Amino acid sequence: MKKIKEILCVGGDLRTVYLANELSKVMKVNILGNSNKKLNSNIKPIESLKASVPTSDIIIFPIPFSKDKKNIYAPFSDRNITIEEVINQKINDKTIIGGAFSDELKILEPTNTVFDLVEEEDFEIYNAIPTSEGVIHILMSESEITINESQTLILGFGKCAISQSKALSALGSHITISARNQKQIAMAKIYNYNTLPLESIHQHIEEFDFIVNTIPRKILDAKKINHNQSQIIVDIANQLNDEMINKTKIINARGIPGKYFPKTAADIIYKTLKDKNHL
Repeated sequence: MKKIKEILCVGGDLRTVYLANELSKVMKVNILGNSNKKLNSNIKPIESLKASVPTSDIIIFPIPFSKDKKNIYAPFSDRNITIEEVINQKINDKTIIGGAFSDELKILEPTNTVFDLVEEEDFEIYNAIPTSEGVIHILMSESEITINESQTLILGFGKCAISQSKALSALGSHITISARNQKQIAMAKIYNYNTLPLESIHQHIEEFDFIVNTIPRKILDAKKINHNQSQIIVDIANQLNDEMINKTKIINARGIPGKYFPKTAADIIYKTLKDKNHL
């Protein structure tokens, strides 16, 4: 008789809740550091890592693994679960799953199968659509103008930016792409988008109603932005902080799938893990 796998979910937000619910249909699932009321009744809450790690085949950590580089991300927990606590378990022969793992977790790699979801290209591709829909939700909620006939500057032209540009263009926005990578610029031209050299964006920035940054490094200089213009800057690459400077609204929108579409985000995690044979 085939052994039913035992899974330990640690911390996490609603994505973990929905993922645990799906897994609990065919596996034994324990959970630590997440007391959300949407969890299925057959999921067993536990009090410590020590109580479940030895019998678990798979340990699923949240995305992101940590937000403060000290504690596991666990917004539905009334106590902290430290990274040190995880390391001290001396975990061996397990499949360890999560996202944006800290360097400390590398100590577990020689004796475990460690799978970082955010490093998987297909996971990034699947998340491009909920990310682009989330940006549209933000723009519609925060702007006093329609997306139709607006001018949008998108920084970068990778997977998320391509999905974003197609969605905004379909709603009638005029798209300009700015990227340092000449292949991306060439691809943007094939899509019939306007293009702008990355080094020239601050000279033209006042021409745009919306700016979406997908480049994972600091490109925009707040001091060079014309803050007297009503403008919304959405940063999905975690390079800018939320702030309002005169009429310019800057929104840090990192982690859109989990924030706005946790059920879909959980389905994407589940599909990626199944495709990679980690379940």
